[in-house]
Amino acid sequence: MASRRSKDKSPATDKPIVKKEPASPLEIVNHFTPLGTIPKPRYSSVLVSSYDPYALTSANQPVKIVFPKASYTSHYFPPRFHWILEHSEKIVNYYADILSHENSITIKAIEDKVNTSKVLYHSVFLNHIISKELWGPNLASTRMLPKSNVPYSYHDYITAWFRFMLHQNENMTHSWFVNFNKDFSSNLPLWFGRWWTQFGFVPDILPDPLNNSFEYFSRTLKVDSYGAKFPPLLHFIKRYKVPWILKWQYEKEGDVLTRQWFVKWWDKFPHTQSVVNNPKKKGSLLDEIRKDPDALYALLKLISKKKVADDGSEDERSSEASVSKNPYYPYNQEWFGHDKEDNPDLAED
Repeated sequence: MASRRSKDKSPATDKPIVKKEPASPLEIVNHFTPLGTIPKPRYSSVLVSSYDPYALTSANQPVKIVFPKASYTSHYFPPRFHWILEHSEKIVNYYADILSHENSITIKAIEDKVNTSKVLYHSVFLNHIISKELWGPNLASTRMLPKSNVPYSYHDYITAWFRFMLHQNENMTHSWFVNFNKDFSSNLPLWFGRWWTQFGFVPDILPDPLNNSFEYFSRTLKVDSYGAKFPPLLHFIKRYKVPWILKWQYEKEGDVLTRQWFVKWWDKFPHTQSVVNNPKKKGSLLDEIRKDPDALYALLKLISKKKVADDGSEDERSSEASVSKNPYYPYNQEWFGHDKEDNPDLAED
């Protein structure tokens, strides 16, 4: 599969490309591309730390260890957990069930064709995200799952987004196929920006044609002040439904255990050309105006006023009346609908 592009813009290949200048203190060499920058461990990112100030002397430098099997971390976490235990019944499946019950995600297990009890990987489609406004006036109010006696609040709902993909197999090889649902249209809450930073796409894995389209998209993107709080890449991936493959593993450096995330390109993506063509579509000024009823109304009003000034026979009131009777306002769906050449697989924001 495609990996991080080299500096000479050569086509993406299956061969891993090692970053010559790592973006973080922790250089990772892997056929998966590191997801974003990996900061130095802080209290928010450290999973377990048995810090001993007398052990970390100059004669005892920290040693980086990658855990090839999940069982190696069993003395850190209880069985079925990949975080510090808070509630014995709030396991990975509990958080996945919350999001599935709210129809926020759709998860599908991809099983081995020979051994159906073996799950190769999971696919997950993001359907919609519940904001605090949609949850209700009391964020501490709880809801129930059909097959659980443990209620969940909005805090649990947010936590579920950060924990449902912590499913892992014995050999630490599990991966996720991630994409936005084609009907996704939710407004993004601000906390989703943190989720995107940890689990989202990275531009480095885009093949050259799509990377060029993304750069064009970034230059021409127009969003309001709230939308500007999210990176252009998130808007791009959400609009054109570009998938990515995600995996994670543990890494220990000295006495600090961290969780590292990796992402790579899905080289079977079938809509590359559609995405390449779509951001670069250019229409006439009239095409842009007719998509905006308010702009059309303003244009018609301006024309009517000019006509009044030229004729000297109508006042402001009569000009507004003439505009209100114009057959193109309000507009009809046929004239202002999506262009027929728009790809139905690409959703518009």
